[in-house]
Amino acid sequence: MGKGKSWRGITTIRRGGQKVKRDEIVNWRFSLLLLVFILGSCAYFNTFYNAQFYYEQALKQYNEKVEEGLTVPVAVRRDFDKAIEKANKVLVKYPDSKWADDAYLIIGKSNFYKGDYLVAKKNFENFIVEYPWSDKIEEVRLWHARCVWKMGDKEFALIELKKYTKEVKNDKYRSEAYFTMGEIYDELGFPDSAVSCYEKAIETSKDDKFCAECQYRIARAYLRGGEIDRAIRSLNKVYDFSPTVRIGNKTQVLLVKIYSEAGRYEEAKGIILKKLADPDNKDIWAELELLLGMIYLKEGDQKAAESRFSEITQNYRRTPQSAEAYYHLAELNMKSGDYKTAQKRYEMVSREDPDSRFAFDAKQKAKLLKRFFKVQKDVEKVWKKIEEIRQVGKDKPTREDSLKDVPESLRRAIEVHRKRALELDSLELFNDYYEKLYELAEMYYFDLSLVDSAIANLKKIVLGKARNRIADKALYTLSYIYNDRGDTAEAKLCIEKLKGEFPLSQYISLIDEDTLRRAGREGEAENLYVKAEKYFDTDPQKAIGILSTIFNEYGDTEYGGKSTLAIAWLYENRMYDIKNSIKWYKIFLDNYRGDPKYSEIESKLRELNSIYDEYVREDSTE
Repeated sequence: MGKGKSWRGITTIRRGGQKVKRDEIVNWRFSLLLLVFILGSCAYFNTFYNAQFYYEQALKQYNEKVEEGLTVPVAVRRDFDKAIEKANKVLVKYPDSKWADDAYLIIGKSNFYKGDYLVAKKNFENFIVEYPWSDKIEEVRLWHARCVWKMGDKEFALIELKKYTKEVKNDKYRSEAYFTMGEIYDELGFPDSAVSCYEKAIETSKDDKFCAECQYRIARAYLRGGEIDRAIRSLNKVYDFSPTVRIGNKTQVLLVKIYSEAGRYEEAKGIILKKLADPDNKDIWAELELLLGMIYLKEGDQKAAESRFSEITQNYRRTPQSAEAYYHLAELNMKSGDYKTAQKRYEMVSREDPDSRFAFDAKQKAKLLKRFFKVQKDVEKVWKKIEEIRQVGKDKPTREDSLKDVPESLRRAIEVHRKRALELDSLELFNDYYEKLYELAEMYYFDLSLVDSAIANLKKIVLGKARNRIADKALYTLSYIYNDRGDTAEAKLCIEKLKGEFPLSQYISLIDEDTLRRAGREGEAENLYVKAEKYFDTDPQKAIGILSTIFNEYGDTEYGGKSTLAIAWLYENRMYDIKNSIKWYKIFLDNYRGDPKYSEIESKLRELNSIYDEYVREDSTE
């Protein structure tokens, strides 16, 4: 403290040879403490600000890019993860700060938007316990109900929300609750109830932009209920409010869809052409062009549709609309029989937009066509070999000249040997040839809907019964096709021929058991699946082995996805192996995006991941 008098009673002290007043020291110390306090406050405010920044940035991207029912893009999920990370820092480093409850709310909402509904639900439940004094409790209760809905319990969510609308004091949250109820009724297929909830949301809210979205939802609900005129009237009311650019664009697009679905194509085309001529509508040009192409398809003008779709692929590259246009172009190529071009266009779908709702279907069809061309090529190769062997048989004089100096007995032995070898080679080649013909027939019928081509190939196999081992299978399949077409007389003739010419065939027992199943790859996959089902309870590991074979060898059949889900279920409910269950649910999502159960399995996987993170992984690290 420098030299000077004792502290008590002094008015000055000496520091560095200079006298300093006691009040100055007190002020100096107070300023230092104040500075430390301010810097500390700035530190945790900055941390919270970063969390809020990433959350708002992610939410903006979410609202722009994520349509209802679609997967959240990786980049958007990453921003939500950053928001969670920063918000967690606030809770760990500054648990008593005034922004702690805000940070916790950001964590819960970020998990919700990511689709991690179970985790978000727990976040909101913990919030109510940790911050009962918070002024955000009403908002948290609303988010909790939304989690219940997204986790699949729609009825309980509605009960919770109805109770909430009676108890909540904040009109903003009450109107949002009515909106959420409208969304749930929309999902349940009750358009009238949905409309009622959206109308209550409008009555309660003072936010014009929010009301515009509610009005848009009302119009959409009427459309889903088949009430075209009311849908149009409701849609026109959107502009009574102040719609965002996004809702304004969606409103214009929906109006075109309404006219199109009502068969009022000229009115729909008139609106589209008017909008396409106005640069202010540039943001929705691609979608309008696509709708115009679809109208041409409905009118039967395939040439105009193809022209419009082609323009979209050129003018709006790397967009969802371009991906969809490629898909429709490929479908047109399939109808015209131009399978090569169709394959190329199917392959373009996922390149244009990996998240396209058409990507999975396009990928499967491209793989199918690739296999189709391979089988066609294999048929040609095998037939070429058969022709070569036939030619060898015609070259007998040349062969005899080469054996002229060989003794007669040896010459005969060599000739017999050669003849038998040629017959064996020929028989194997013919078997291979007819197997390939059968595979082509199967693809013609089940995949390409070319029934006559399928029947023609199968009849070739039956006529060549002396040279193949699958004539009975071909007859069985013919009976299946004729039955499927409703031609029971032809089906009966095939069955009679099968029983008469192949009395020991395994396919007769299937007919006698009245279990006429598909033959070929689909039938083989089905038979294996039925076999696996027998072991679900008694020997799940054996069942998993059979199901894995189906996935690996018949993954492109309808039993590919079914087997994948069965494996995941067995690991979860019979083997109690959650890690492998998660693995197989992921395999399903990676390979069967177009499956109707896709969204359901996404939710299931999120739930299992949450359980694994909370219990299994924690146990393994202890």
